[in-house]
Amino acid sequence: MYVQGARGLREKVLGNGVGTWRNVREHKRSIRVTWDMADDFLREYREKYEAGVIAYSTYRNVSFAITRFFEFLVEVVGVQEVYEIDRDILQHFFIWAAKKGYKRRTLEKLITYVGKLIRRIEMLQLTFLGFEFNYRAVLGGKGIKRFDSDDLDWDAPDAEDIQHTLDELHHRYERGELSELVYDRLRLIVLLGAYTGARGTEMSRIKVKHIFFEEGLLQLFRDKIENEYEKMTLVPIHPVLSRYLKYYIGKYGLSRGDLLFGSSVKTGGIDIDKYLYRYGISKMLRLRDMRKFFANTLIESGAVLSFEYLMGHSVRNNIKTISFVHYIARAKLIPIVRQEYFTAFANINFDPHLDTGLDTSGQEGAS
Repeated sequence: MYVQGARGLREKVLGNGVGTWRNVREHKRSIRVTWDMADDFLREYREKYEAGVIAYSTYRNVSFAITRFFEFLVEVVGVQEVYEIDRDILQHFFIWAAKKGYKRRTLEKLITYVGKLIRRIEMLQLTFLGFEFNYRAVLGGKGIKRFDSDDLDWDAPDAEDIQHTLDELHHRYERGELSELVYDRLRLIVLLGAYTGARGTEMSRIKVKHIFFEEGLLQLFRDKIENEYEKMTLVPIHPVLSRYLKYYIGKYGLSRGDLLFGSSVKTGGIDIDKYLYRYGISKMLRLRDMRKFFANTLIESGAVLSFEYLMGHSVRNNIKTISFVHYIARAKLIPIVRQEYFTAFANINFDPHLDTGLDTSGQEGAS
């Protein structure tokens, strides 16, 4: 009965049902946007973030996009209560943003979230501008190196989001909200997620003997890879992560056979996802967000050969991974992985707020 009533109301307002609905939408080529509409849009995302439905990075990206859009309107049109928005204004906005020197990832976020706001207002005002909110349609371009733009997850966090999480952990520790052990573990989880893209179960199984400091490699047990001989993959250790691992291992006196994250009956280590949720970190940054950041960083740098290997993807029906893992000699595999990894992460140096006076020189033997 409710559906029939809704359909009847639409026919009453629009006259002849679906056909008139389309005519009304096609007749109007502009929409009215107000400050209150933007406030309501941002408030909804804020509530989702506070409820733990979305990550902090998502809310931050939405807020950034809508703020830039209204800055543009004020700069071009002036301060008004109501703005008439058409396709030309939208196109002008994205060109204006590109001239500001924003990186491609930032422009993609602007297009995505401004597009969500415009689509919502279109539905409310029975209007269809016919504007395609897609990077290629708006600004052109042929993708990033050998990857299509669709390979990138534009809703993923960036380096600033990762650093924000580390800073927030530091502030919470200083306020006494986190114990020293919890604080150290959470920092290690964030660094492992951002620098290795490891899944939660993979992190929980890491032992000290899996860390080769002299070679600069970390051995991960990959659940998704079916071939038993290839379940253990080697991931380069970023200098920031290496320094923190030495600090962590030395501080807690871990031996070669010890797990980095304690122990449990099921996986051999703590449940990383539950650990993040327990201390409220998943509201700021989830494990999959760290993994998305790792993947995007590799893709943007053009890590074509080693991408699937470093991500720990299954080789089934994956020609790139099969050819890379099976047919490239091991002597050549690791140098390729190293080269592409450090090209991608050359300028990504997070600050985990370590005490510079700590002596970690005695931990080289952990390998």
